[in-house]
Amino acid sequence: LQPLNVDIQRALRNAQLALDRDLRNKREYERLAALGKAALRSRDWAAATTHFKAAAKLLPTDLLAKEGLSAARYGKSMQDGQAALAKRQKAAALAAFNDALEERPGDQQALLGKRQAQLLKP
Repeated sequence: LQPLNVDIQRALRNAQLALDRDLRNKREYERLAALGKAALRSRDWAAATTHFKAAAKLLPTDLLAKEGLSAARYGKSMQDGQAALAKRQKAAALAAFNDALEERPGDQQALLGKRQAQLLKP
């Protein structure tokens, strides 16, 4: 290496900046994923969705954020479906359970909720 070569020094500086940025993104991703997991545990579907969406923007190919986002959507849909069933709102319950089935095709709980909703009178 030629220490006085400006092009090499510039390339090294750019590489270091890129590494620093990637490290910051990774740390932020880990923070957001941890917040998302905590929100899932407390069944705070809106917060989980927010955190996992933000994490997915930082590392779009990482499965943890995608799976967390799916779990949050499923949880919210199931909660909405149960609430609609309790209020005897057939259309809302069907829509919510169908949303849950989009996240987890064939899910027995979502299928049961959908069947219960179908039995409601309009």
